[in-house]
Amino acid sequence: MADATFSAGLAALEEGRYADALALFAPLAKQRPRSVEVLLGLASAQLGVGYARAALTTATRAGAIDPNAPAILYVMGSAAAIADEEQRFRQCLADLRKMSAPQAASVGAFWATRLTEHGHFVAAERVQRELVAMLPRDYDVRIARADTLLRLGEADAAGADLAEALQIDETRGEAHALLAQQHLRSGDLDGARESALTAIARNPRLVPAYAALADLDASAIDEPMRAQLRALAGETRSTPENRATAGFALAAALDAQGRYGEAFASILAARRELARADLQRGKPYRREATAAKLAAEMRTFSAALFAKAALSPERGRGLVFIVGMPRCGSTLLDQALASHSQVASRGESMALYDVRRQLDLQLATNRDPNDVIRQHGPRWESMYRSGAPAAPVLIDKNLFNFWNVGFIARLFPAARVLIVRRDPVDVCFSIFRRAFIGEHAFANDLEDLAHYHRCFDRLADHWRALLPQTVLEVRYENLVRDFETGMRAILRHCGLPFEPACLRFHETKRTVATASAAQVRQPLFTAGVGRWRPYARELQPLIEALERHKQI
Repeated sequence: MADATFSAGLAALEEGRYADALALFAPLAKQRPRSVEVLLGLASAQLGVGYARAALTTATRAGAIDPNAPAILYVMGSAAAIADEEQRFRQCLADLRKMSAPQAASVGAFWATRLTEHGHFVAAERVQRELVAMLPRDYDVRIARADTLLRLGEADAAGADLAEALQIDETRGEAHALLAQQHLRSGDLDGARESALTAIARNPRLVPAYAALADLDASAIDEPMRAQLRALAGETRSTPENRATAGFALAAALDAQGRYGEAFASILAARRELARADLQRGKPYRREATAAKLAAEMRTFSAALFAKAALSPERGRGLVFIVGMPRCGSTLLDQALASHSQVASRGESMALYDVRRQLDLQLATNRDPNDVIRQHGPRWESMYRSGAPAAPVLIDKNLFNFWNVGFIARLFPAARVLIVRRDPVDVCFSIFRRAFIGEHAFANDLEDLAHYHRCFDRLADHWRALLPQTVLEVRYENLVRDFETGMRAILRHCGLPFEPACLRFHETKRTVATASAAQVRQPLFTAGVGRWRPYARELQPLIEALERHKQI
């Protein structure tokens, strides 16, 4: 029986069913507490569902039993990085450098995969940088790092790795597929199309190539390509993310033909794939947790807190934060502002989240937020600005900073915040039909999506009422209807003079690492207004849910 359970646990790990694996290995580890194989199975399952510290503890137990077990390092490295155990992660990297190149490639690829699954792209790139140094002529190593760099918004650095990969083997399709994404983000739309079609010709199973083509011009996906996408969306040996991405690309192609019912069915199937994957990783959307987070944020950053005098009132001058729901039109605003001579954008930076974690650790001891910010503010500002472009005005477009507006206003009293809002049905449908993969579990179900949007709405209203000098609300529909008037108001709020270049944003040459990369290379894009209407029947549950959640 134990052997059968062990085999079933290994099969679950192999298939990415981490929650199932955890349910199998946890009782088995109690029965066989000194079995290194069982402990490593348990550690791998714990890591898969995001219990990084537990995985680290379990792997350490296995190492105490058999320090020479080679599989221990597979779990240890990725668990240390996810658990923010920097010293242990550095030691794991040092151990990686001592391995033979083939063994290092295997261990490093495992680490990078797990880190990417959990959104730790910076740590994944650190691992891949080590592998590139050890295996500079390895095609797969170059491709893996290029993919991670693209996720980080580092299109130029990704291009360098892709150029090397093409020198190693020009006949394979993977480099061409990623090159399509790189061209798209850099604004070379013709190059993106050519690379996507080349990748598909070399290997018709490369889902990222179809995804790039869907972003560029979904009508270019012809019937043979649609047939291939249908097969890829149902490929049981593939990953849920791969099946979902194929499904979203297929939906875009069907939408371009006006086949809205079929397109929506493909979207639903893709969302189900991602929902199952999030459930297996222990990361389903939990409405009660989001509602509790909303209440805590409004309680912590209240009128009483801001009634006290601002701490260092000039700190944060020149910082502008664009926040809102995904697909709200923020890329258009970021591109227009970045076209100004005094502005630089750091894109969707995680820098503020690193600082916010420091605050939350302090608040866990019931300290007053004002006291904590007074003590640590200068150091945190230095942390935040580290590595940022030098410019009089710096844009941060991490949309999920809508959770952090109160913290922004207290840490950086002179900063400005632009809350971008779009028609609720339009923005929710735009999220629902896109291949958002990672920390977007709320997007997998229309009811959950409506709930999350309502939490955003309540918090946005809270910040507007509490911080009228800091926050400016930008309505997407109003902005695209009268762009010049809207931009003049936005520039005034940011303390900037008007420049006509902001109206010619599509001419600005810069990397755009979002799903709207192709749209902002064109003059003002208005087709997104009312985009949900051909799907009115299919979206009736969303419309009803948005109405219900107004009571939250």
